[in-house]
Amino acid sequence: MGQNGLKLNAEKTQLMWFGSRHQQAKLTVSQLPLATTTSFSTVDIVSIANDLDVILDGQLTLATHVSSVCRAVFSSYVSCGPFADL
Repeated sequence: MGQNGLKLNAEKTQLMWFGSRHQQAKLTVSQLPLATTTSFSTVDIVSIANDLDVILDGQLTLATHVSSVCRAVFSSYVSCGPFADL
């Protein structure tokens, strides 16, 4: 990737477009071709990505992230079993 010596790993790289639902509906590309000096690879365009345990969607609503966190908390709560009255 040029002067800094970094290499693109197309298997792990994802691309996400951020914008409103109407702006995203205009996009028709499902993969982005990338040409480097040594090879040619494609990077997948995704609608949801997970980075540092934060789930992002293209509209930055965080609805998917909140749902995932609530599901994990509820699962942990249920697995604790019944509590005695204090």
